[in-house]
Amino acid sequence: MNLKPLVFQKNVDAIEQVLAQLVSEKYANVLFELVQPLLQKEIQAYQNTVLPTSMAALTLTLADELGRKACEQAFHEKKMPNISDNVANDIVDIYLLRIGSQRLVTKNKTLIRQIIHKFTLVNSDLKRLEEDIFQEVNLYLLELLWSGKFNSFQGKSLFKTYLHTIIKRKIIRILKNNKKEKAYELTENVSMLAENSSNNYVETAIIQRHLKLFEAWLRSLKQKNNSQYQFCVKPMYALILEEKFVFLLYPNCHFFLLEEIVKVFGKKNKDLTKEKTLFFLSDFLAQLKEKEINKAALKKWFYRKTYNFWHIMFETHIDQKNTANYQLSKQEMNSKQKAIDTYFEHLLYLFYEKG
Repeated sequence: MNLKPLVFQKNVDAIEQVLAQLVSEKYANVLFELVQPLLQKEIQAYQNTVLPTSMAALTLTLADELGRKACEQAFHEKKMPNISDNVANDIVDIYLLRIGSQRLVTKNKTLIRQIIHKFTLVNSDLKRLEEDIFQEVNLYLLELLWSGKFNSFQGKSLFKTYLHTIIKRKIIRILKNNKKEKAYELTENVSMLAENSSNNYVETAIIQRHLKLFEAWLRSLKQKNNSQYQFCVKPMYALILEEKFVFLLYPNCHFFLLEEIVKVFGKKNKDLTKEKTLFFLSDFLAQLKEKEINKAALKKWFYRKTYNFWHIMFETHIDQKNTANYQLSKQEMNSKQKAIDTYFEHLLYLFYEKG
């Protein structure tokens, strides 16, 4: 008698609890129907395998893995088999909420714009502020996501309905504040950045907002990506890498390697170009991680992450054509990208040097 399928049947409730942690109890059964045939097939593959764990534990691990894959696939394909679009969309929204992914906000950008547009139809004077309002709402939703304040969602309605209410209330607050104080013009701010030196930025509210956003964005990265990005971003923008900072990112860094890192990046060096910096970074990271790190791949990864943060701050001001190659050369960047790069350098100085 084959006992392993019986183990699966006995763990149905536990499986649904695992899936409920991904998409809520409301949709655990729906997701279970999608995962069940795949899960049984996976379990069959382990029939004659000696496992270092119990079959029950393996079943729950596989259920979690397959549940995530089903949600990720639905996110990319915007559908689930035999499930209505509304339910599929809600499952994906709740899944992205549960894992704290910023894709929850980017996924609903069209909804944000639609709601803002309804306000501008009623009051045409708001048309000029439409992009500013979008940026403000987008940032607000990211802050709610990363601070865990979206957890107040109880699942009594579709998440889209809940989000609609939050967006609408935020827009109303923005418009009320706009009556008391003129809303900042984001486009003008970005254009003005190019005219300022890195030492002439005024400590405005938007700078403080961007500093908080950068901190929240770093926290949103996986630990290994967080450590690698911070290890790279300081040298790439000519900021010093201190011993304590390197140890904070990589506690297992041995003394001789640390000495080499500080020798290269522990002081200002005007002759250290970004290409040379990437060469040293790829070499040091290869030793820290004990695996080969390709300089070109590291460069692409670093600029992808940087552009990702830039899009959050200045979404409409980055030339999409140039982001495909992740190049920051003066020839390829337009004036606004240069301005943002200079502004970002100043943000890093404030964030790291001034705390």
